[in-house]
Amino acid sequence: MTLMTQITTAEWPLDGIWITAVPTPLGNIVMTTLYTAQDAAKTRFGGTLEGINNLPVLSELYPNSDKDTFAGGQVVKVGRNKYEATFLEWFQKTVDIYNTEIVGIATINAHFELVGPDLIQGHGTGSYYMAAQDADQDGFPDEGQEPVLCVPWEWTARRLTVLPGCIPAPMPELGQ
Repeated sequence: MTLMTQITTAEWPLDGIWITAVPTPLGNIVMTTLYTAQDAAKTRFGGTLEGINNLPVLSELYPNSDKDTFAGGQVVKVGRNKYEATFLEWFQKTVDIYNTEIVGIATINAHFELVGPDLIQGHGTGSYYMAAQDADQDGFPDEGQEPVLCVPWEWTARRLTVLPGCIPAPMPELGQ
């Protein structure tokens, strides 16, 4: 039965802009992701992730952070409509008008599946590190470092498609 399902399940494209919602007890974390194929066979993708809001516990972990910035991600196809991904995130504080300082680093790992042409379901972990765990300052946690916080999560993403616009009410004529 599994083989028949795999053979008959449509293959949907990952390319495009996705809006992700990660449910938490304090409300959803929302982010956008842009996936772009890196090869003709569409087995490897680059991804850019932008957080719209943030997990409140991260404000406590990185109290001096005034912004978080996502690096690119790498996505690999591991089966029909199934993918694994890693993203890198930095938490930064502004030192002055020209400089920022990294105060934390996160690696985001995900396993996900396109369950429809415009719907992804996934799960993964966020591993959070302090800046001191990157002694060589290359932007990655040093080998052998354990995260100070490991957060499991499940999420869904919907493809951004053309949405219907509103119909404005007629404007009253001037002078009436």
